[in-house]
Amino acid sequence: MTGGTMPPRLVCSVTAPPRPRIGSLESGITGLGDRPSWPRVWNCLQGGADCFQPDRDLAAEVQTRLPGIAQAVRERLQVRRRLVRQLAGPERIEQFLVIGAEPSLRALRQSDLHAAARAVNPGATTVHVAHDRVAESQGRGVMCSEGSVCIDAARDDPAGALAGASNFLDLACPIAVLMIGNLELLNDRDARAWLQVIDYLLPSGSRLAVAHLNATDAAAAVLRQICRAHQMTWPHLRSRTGTAALLHRGSDTKPRAFTEPVHEVSDAPEQNPLTRPRDCKPSTLWAGITEIGGATYVQ
Repeated sequence: MTGGTMPPRLVCSVTAPPRPRIGSLESGITGLGDRPSWPRVWNCLQGGADCFQPDRDLAAEVQTRLPGIAQAVRERLQVRRRLVRQLAGPERIEQFLVIGAEPSLRALRQSDLHAAARAVNPGATTVHVAHDRVAESQGRGVMCSEGSVCIDAARDDPAGALAGASNFLDLACPIAVLMIGNLELLNDRDARAWLQVIDYLLPSGSRLAVAHLNATDAAAAVLRQICRAHQMTWPHLRSRTGTAALLHRGSDTKPRAFTEPVHEVSDAPEQNPLTRPRDCKPSTLWAGITEIGGATYVQ
């Protein structure tokens, strides 16, 4: 890494404890499992077990009324590992900031994204920003390993997340920001605030990696209906056009140039039920990498 001083390699001050399980968390965090949480619902749809009964109930209803969404969420999980390998390899990024860390699917001593980065670059450093208390609790035992740590920050506080990450990452050197499963949980205003802050505060040569579930209007309407019934906010499953518009830089009229795009789960509609436009199902997985950072603030 060049430019600036590399922070000390992250090592937990204590041996990482066994992975926390939901059973032990329920007794220690009163009321945490009373309402579903989207990071845990995504985890459930991916086949994970770290969720409460309200999360499982919502995941079951979403899967019943939006057939194919679990497949799309699992595809997103695979794509994010591919994006990390691209960033750590050809893009030569050594620092990773994962926004909206989700509970891990396996009993790992480190996160799957950090493992993917270190498989390519053994010196990679990863900071996970958790918005969910289960993910945060897990992070103390699972994501805290050599070169990896988990911090807490509000979903709509990008400056706070970067301030916390600055204790572990060198903000003078390029950083890869991963927003995979997180943009859906932000409205357009908050998402643009995130993009603007990282564009201005991170150095030139940084990268943004995105994996965003898209949906037909019918699917998005069904999801809103389900969430209203559960009295919770809903993910914004934007259209492909809406996703591209969201990723515009400031007042520029052209979208960022993304590399390594993944526009479809499958190119063959007859083999992929998610691409049938008349069904109430997510239609595409929009993913890719773009350069960010070094922007000049204009009043």
